[in-house]
Amino acid sequence: MDRFFADKIQGDLAFIDSEEEIKHISRTLRMQEGDVVEIFDGKGKEYIARLDQIDKKSIQLKVMEEVKINRELKTFITVYQGIPKAQKMELIV
Repeated sequence: MDRFFADKIQGDLAFIDSEEEIKHISRTLRMQEGDVVEIFDGKGKEYIARLDQIDKKSIQLKVMEEVKINRELKTFITVYQGIPKAQKMELIV
């Protein structure tokens, strides 16, 4: 299932306003009204939505359900950097 960033999610409606994303959805992927996609809001929430309206300036989607997916690793990783000789530290930073 294709996954896209939704610029606005208001109640059961979502909107994609990015020109590049609209072109990608409508021309490259050739999606049509009624197709089902996964959208996310960038704040940790994901939804299953149906494309309702596709035009040149915006795509309107109907949110069908919220999906609870935790994509964070359960393991924490800490990376340490030793101090190198000469000016290599500037290159590393």
